[in-house]
Amino acid sequence: MLPRMFGWISPCSTHLYLATAVCLSAIASVYSADLKVQCQACKDFVQTFWQGHENTAKSNFGGGNTDWEETRLGSYATSETRLVEIMEHSCTSGTDKDQCHQFVEHNEEPIEKWYFHLQKAFPNFEKWLCMDNTRVCCPPNTFGPDCEPCPGGTENPCTGRGTCEGSGTREGSGACRCQKGYSGAMCDLCDSGYEITDRNDTSITCEDIDECELDPLTCKIASEYCFNTEGSHKCYKCHPACHGGCSGAGAGRCKNCADGYIQVNGTCIAVPKSLYTGFLQLFQNFDKTIVFCGGGLITSYFFVRNGEYLKLAFVGVLMAAILSAWKYGDEMREKSRAGL
Repeated sequence: MLPRMFGWISPCSTHLYLATAVCLSAIASVYSADLKVQCQACKDFVQTFWQGHENTAKSNFGGGNTDWEETRLGSYATSETRLVEIMEHSCTSGTDKDQCHQFVEHNEEPIEKWYFHLQKAFPNFEKWLCMDNTRVCCPPNTFGPDCEPCPGGTENPCTGRGTCEGSGTREGSGACRCQKGYSGAMCDLCDSGYEITDRNDTSITCEDIDECELDPLTCKIASEYCFNTEGSHKCYKCHPACHGGCSGAGAGRCKNCADGYIQVNGTCIAVPKSLYTGFLQLFQNFDKTIVFCGGGLITSYFFVRNGEYLKLAFVGVLMAAILSAWKYGDEMREKSRAGL
């Protein structure tokens, strides 16, 4: 076993050499048994190992491949001194530094074996250490204790539209977790609210169905409009300025303006209440005012000119009766609309 070169000082001792058996027992008690955690720790270690490997090469005449290092770095290329320097910076980054250090603590022997004897035969350190030796990881797109291929195979798992549960680890069910819009055991179907727009021998393409465009009457209530969402749709109430429905959000999407609003450049704008009431009364009675006032004046002129005052009085009473009848009819219609 090498001296304590691994860049992690045990909490049980500040000594730079091998930890005591007691300390190793304490470390083992917190070392995760989760193979996914161990796999990630192994990958984190290998990544920082190669960073340290590169740094030590640069600090000693530059850097290059294995043959270059053997020529230029000589015995230092695979020396214990270099390994100590590399390991001083191991596990300095990654998902969980503590688990990385603990992984190293548990696997010092295979790490040393590869470094001193197997580098040239097995240049892929991650595959050799994490997959073949410690057996905490699997190759990409394989899963489980025996590294079985994910559904669809290692080249195109889950039809390229999902991820394989446990991929790259010794755990997991291998079940496909489909992307949004896709479904099925192989993610080769479109989910509800989506439709197939393309299909080939290895994959499919699903796109959202725009229910609002497909059916303008998707929202059954006239005072609501349809808003498309990913895989579905929602119905929202029209703006209060709208009357008779709308085509979207806001006062600018009204089909007609409600009472108290007028349309200006395509948008229903609120009219001040007092001004609106005055105009409404004027225009509601405009036709009656013109007809009766105009007709009454003309008739009166002829009757007065000819001295027929009795006829003038009769016409006046008749007009008053007709106006009263129309006003009464208007009031009854208003009550009827109000449900009274």
